[in-house]
Amino acid sequence: KLVCPIHGKFEQTPNNHLSKGHNCLKCSSTDSKIEKSLKEFLTTNNIQSIYNNRSLIKPNELDIYIPSRKIAIEMNGLRWHSELYKDKNYHLNKTELCEKMCVRLIHVFEDEWLHKQDIVKSRLRNILGMTDKTFYARKCEIREVPTKEKTKFLDDNHIQGAVGSKINLGLYYNNELVSVMTFGKRPILNKSEYELIRFCNKLNTSVVGGASKLLKYFIKKYNPKEVISYADRRWSMGNMYEKLGFEFIENTEPNWFIIQNNK
Repeated sequence: KLVCPIHGKFEQTPNNHLSKGHNCLKCSSTDSKIEKSLKEFLTTNNIQSIYNNRSLIKPNELDIYIPSRKIAIEMNGLRWHSELYKDKNYHLNKTELCEKMCVRLIHVFEDEWLHKQDIVKSRLRNILGMTDKTFYARKCEIREVPTKEKTKFLDDNHIQGAVGSKINLGLYYNNELVSVMTFGKRPILNKSEYELIRFCNKLNTSVVGGASKLLKYFIKKYNPKEVISYADRRWSMGNMYEKLGFEFIENTEPNWFIIQNNK
């Protein structure tokens, strides 16, 4: 039994430790490398942070805490944060403990940082108030977005990528697509006629009033009986939905992701 000053106790055979020079597996894994990369991103953008904080939600550790913004960030390696090592409610419990302290906890997973780093950085910049470009929805034109264009836009700009949808609305500024909102009918929704499936802006871009303008256009043109949507609690506290006039119903169970070859 050995003790890592960062990750605590772990077990290792004497041969691996003494002869082969193996140390803490977490420190030598991809987990710590991607965490270091995220810290460098914050430092470059002059964001003052506290690392490996254990005082906010004792005895739990938070990878990164930004006191000035009341925001914490967890960089979750795929192996050590899988069901092999963590209870299914582990990440949810941390989120709720932070909420009690009025802190917003963001969970970034290893595959997202490896394969969708531009999107992750863009979302973090937006949350931290560092977005490069700002447009106003009143100066944008609403159009129905062709499926091919919608798919590429969501793959390039939404953390969950594109998904099938019946209605695809976009905001165009000087003929440039800057925001997309999609809707679809789902049989599993029972009484709900439509689901708001995807919404995002172009990378490093803020569209003031964009979500509201797109939703109002959809309601006026398609006259839905009911619209439901889901907020991803890894990133969102649901504030946008409240501003749009949605009514909170319930928190659903944590969702599952199946990972193969880090994807």
